[in-house]
Amino acid sequence: MTQGANLSGVLAWTSGRRLLVQSSGEIDRVTATTGKIDPIDSGSLPLFPLSPDHSQVAYAVFNPVPSLRVVRGAGGSWREVTSYPGDGASILQLVWRRDGARIAYSNDYAGGEVAWVEASGGEPHVAIPADGSTIRWVLGYLTDGTILVHETDRGGHNGRVLRVTEDGAITPIALDANQAAASANAETIAYASGQTIYAVSSAGGTPVPIVTVEGETYYLKLSPDGSKVAVSSTDFDTGEVFTHLAKTDGSGSVQLPYPARGAFDWSPNSKKLVFAGRNPANGGELGLATITWRAASLRALPDTPCIGPSFSTDAKRIACIKHEGDDIHGHDELAVIRIA
Repeated sequence: MTQGANLSGVLAWTSGRRLLVQSSGEIDRVTATTGKIDPIDSGSLPLFPLSPDHSQVAYAVFNPVPSLRVVRGAGGSWREVTSYPGDGASILQLVWRRDGARIAYSNDYAGGEVAWVEASGGEPHVAIPADGSTIRWVLGYLTDGTILVHETDRGGHNGRVLRVTEDGAITPIALDANQAAASANAETIAYASGQTIYAVSSAGGTPVPIVTVEGETYYLKLSPDGSKVAVSSTDFDTGEVFTHLAKTDGSGSVQLPYPARGAFDWSPNSKKLVFAGRNPANGGELGLATITWRAASLRALPDTPCIGPSFSTDAKRIACIKHEGDDIHGHDELAVIRIA
């Protein structure tokens, strides 16, 4: 395990040995094999999507004016894609189009706007105008220009998943969606409706119920190929957390032997999940574990008091936030573990 002092936050691997780290508004480029840290930018929000080829990361800043920027993982400084002079943007979500040519995002400055911009730079194009009563999140962005959007009212209710064209034509594909996520290839959507998790093709069709969870869903993550989903939920009465894996074709689900703590990540080949949790077999100590579809395949990684794990692009390393204590929001250290 190697550590880079005073680093934590959002992690984005751009190769098998290099990653970008966003922490407290600062962005750094980290070389996992040497521990070298190169500062890139400051004042950024924790919005950090990778381009489809993993070569670039997009992010938003508010100073000196709200703007969208892109930086390459291999080196170099950031470049501005678009900006909003006069403080006219509150960017909530960024998603690259699958061909890397454009970036879509939510602008909540006036409530509910969805826009897109050429990744090479230019003026933003509004796909859904702000209405002041809705909050919208961009889930995915297909090469044909279809933007996948999850919307709710400002209280987080009456959720829908939408297909939106770049010129603003809207087609609902799921109703009563409390939480929603899309696979990295933008072909599959999973969403929570009550205590049931459904999967549906981003092209539309009949949603498939795939697993019933305990209480309220608070985190969903699909495998890159869309074949599986991991979901964490909290029991309404006890506050107990549960984590399930489910196949999006509805053919089965399993519950993890103990729940994930915070975010988790799928391997690039969609076969393995890495998560942080307190393993009873290890005295309840916080640590990482990997698991495939079979619960019996759980492999605890020793001496890994970490949260927020993330696979490298070649799945040979896992980056995480080395962590002590009970507060998952503590500011700790970046750790990189070689697993292959």
